[in-house]
Amino acid sequence: MVLSQPPACMHAQVRGELAPWEKKMGEVSGRISVSAGERDMLARKAEDAKRRLDAALKAQVAAQQAAGAKQRQIKDIEAATAKCKQQMQSHKQELAAGQAEETRLKSSARELSDRVAGLRSDAFSSTQQSGLVVALMTAKAKGEISGVYGRLGDLGAIDGKYDIAVSTAVGGLDYIVVETAADAQRCVEFLRKNNLGVATCLILEKQKHLAAAAAQQVDTPPGAPRLYDLVKIKDDKLRPAFFYAMGNTLVADSLDEASRIAYGQDRRFRRVVTLQGQLIAESGTMSGGGGKPQRGRMALGTAAPKSAAAADAKEAAVELRQAEQQLEQVHAALSRARDTVTACEQALLAADKQLQELESAAPKARMEAQAEADKAADIQQRLEELRRATEVGGGGLH
Repeated sequence: MVLSQPPACMHAQVRGELAPWEKKMGEVSGRISVSAGERDMLARKAEDAKRRLDAALKAQVAAQQAAGAKQRQIKDIEAATAKCKQQMQSHKQELAAGQAEETRLKSSARELSDRVAGLRSDAFSSTQQSGLVVALMTAKAKGEISGVYGRLGDLGAIDGKYDIAVSTAVGGLDYIVVETAADAQRCVEFLRKNNLGVATCLILEKQKHLAAAAAQQVDTPPGAPRLYDLVKIKDDKLRPAFFYAMGNTLVADSLDEASRIAYGQDRRFRRVVTLQGQLIAESGTMSGGGGKPQRGRMALGTAAPKSAAAADAKEAAVELRQAEQQLEQVHAALSRARDTVTACEQALLAADKQLQELESAAPKARMEAQAEADKAADIQQRLEELRRATEVGGGGLH
């Protein structure tokens, strides 16, 4: 090959021919660089979108799990609330039963206390009269004397409420009740012969004139009964003796009431005694209330005594011990009942407190469960956008 032109000219010619192509190559290279940058940017966006999508998915799962846990907590709270209400109902029933038992035992304790007080009074009276009344009743049992009924105060019973009143107002409670004057004479001789002291005898045959008055019903001022009407008498034939000793003596709750009656217009009721032992005599004089009141001079109870306490001292002592034991048992049972009531009250308070806590926790748990459910729903809406972002990013990488 023979070169027609010098090398320099040929080089210039080639350079001129290559220049357009070099320009195109530069443009292409620039576009490639731009595309690579865009590709890298899309890749980063896709990676970021993927990370946000993964985080959102995890957050959605966590929110759903939290919502589920809160729903389970709500069910647990509802179950605990129902159980707590059942327990409260049970505690209320137990408390009502315990209170009823406590009330019953209190009533029994009061009755037994009155009975024990009456028996102690009987025992005291029997001891006081043991040297005289017991001897007379023993002599009667042996047939040495007859017609003896016993000490007047032992032949009838009165409620313990009126113990002081009757012991103060009725001096004849220590009289020995006999059938006839001859019986009285034999009693006096027996006591003198055996150096047992003296006694006042109340002769029934001499009180026959009082039988009609003793049987007559009398209207008394409201709240002021006759002592005589309050006595449960062992034998109706003894009524004239009790009427002789008590007459129309009334018993009033207070001194003011007693004064109003005694100084009133009804002259039948001039003699009035108060529950505290203050006595207004028929003459209008007043006594009592200044020292220790008298008590225990008559048998106490709501039923007539079965026999004279003086004659049945041993039996009365046994009965007293039994009554005291019963009272101890009732007091022990009452203590247990009170413990039961206290325990029920405490259990009821604890259950009520728990119920209040549960009822406060339930709305809070429902709000938290709804918040987690709303959070999961919100994330679900954002997931579509995040998925599209990853798809767009991925599509730009081809």
